[in-house]
Amino acid sequence: MQKKNILIFLTVLFLHTVNAQHNSLTDGKLYNGIRLKDLAGKCEDYTVIKESVPLLSSTSVLIDKTIYTAYIIQDSVKNIGFSRSSDGGKTWESASFGESLNAEDPTSVSLFDISGRNRKRSSSREMILFTGGKPLKSSIATPGTEFPELAPVNFFGSYRITSLLKSNNGKLFAVFHDDGRFIHSNENNNIRRSVIYTISSDDGGKTWTLPEVAVRHNQYGLYDAVIFENSNKKERELIMIASERVSGTAYISFNKENGGNWSYPVALPDFIQGDRFSVTMINKTLYIAYRDLCRYFRDGTINPFFGDLVMWTGDLKELVKGRKNGLKVRIADNYPQDSAPDFTDLRVFDCGYPTIIPVSKNRLSITAYGRWDSQEPPYVKSFIINTELLK
Repeated sequence: MQKKNILIFLTVLFLHTVNAQHNSLTDGKLYNGIRLKDLAGKCEDYTVIKESVPLLSSTSVLIDKTIYTAYIIQDSVKNIGFSRSSDGGKTWESASFGESLNAEDPTSVSLFDISGRNRKRSSSREMILFTGGKPLKSSIATPGTEFPELAPVNFFGSYRITSLLKSNNGKLFAVFHDDGRFIHSNENNNIRRSVIYTISSDDGGKTWTLPEVAVRHNQYGLYDAVIFENSNKKERELIMIASERVSGTAYISFNKENGGNWSYPVALPDFIQGDRFSVTMINKTLYIAYRDLCRYFRDGTINPFFGDLVMWTGDLKELVKGRKNGLKVRIADNYPQDSAPDFTDLRVFDCGYPTIIPVSKNRLSITAYGRWDSQEPPYVKSFIINTELLK
């Protein structure tokens, strides 16, 4: 027994030493001019849902202090599952929102809060669920009640609704990308570059317009666009961040007209290389969570955060000007390995679609799916970060 205890102690000591050495190589290092910090294993993390089959494409929303998370259960037929937490992401329980969502075989799932956005029922608490595929479908429910059967938004399809906002005139507008897979146009058929589309609704999400091109790039395809409001401006300004997947370069675009006439997308500094963004602003500080797609630092060394769940936080004004500022942290190590990542192994970067939710004045909850255990199929976790750690 004594030898066994000594062996356990030495093993724990070795792992602690390896982890400390790894952190010493990353903490404080400049990542293309930006300071790094490794919080993997240091922030609170809680399992939202784990199954014997992969769980994909998670999405979360906060309504009345309860976090609702939807995800795809990738069994023989893809189904939609739900979990909820009433304590800021620490404990989770299964939530049933109706059998009508079963056997839909969706390509993705997206969940948004539309509370108070229906003009006829301004005080209602409602959330809208989109499922990707052809056609794109949606359903609206009050928390605690069942979703009605999913209904086609229109005849067109979409892989994933990535963002939803309300305009000043009361309309909802949603954002997605397409490269001709679901929406055929002369541009897409000839060039095959992904562009960002918007659709809008003036009846609280019941009916939607046909897609209109919001943002396109002359050379690159744009994906995974997310929209947020600039709280630093007296006049409302909307900002869109999208990704070019080959290099992971992020592009930014601006709008002051309730979702119409976006500016031409401009590349952000290369310390943000990734996709599947989630954005929030707290006290004029910007937080962007995403999947890291940077393979190498400028000095040629491998980026230890590649394929992992990361977050950049800093000043929006400085970011827009292209100035190096802020801090980049690793939230969680996806598909943890002892050796350098094999870039040809898709499991190395099979994670993402995070949702950042401020759950208190100085705490963020980030839900995302990933291969958090290299011996398990992907599952969904909630990571709770004290913003004091981001200084």
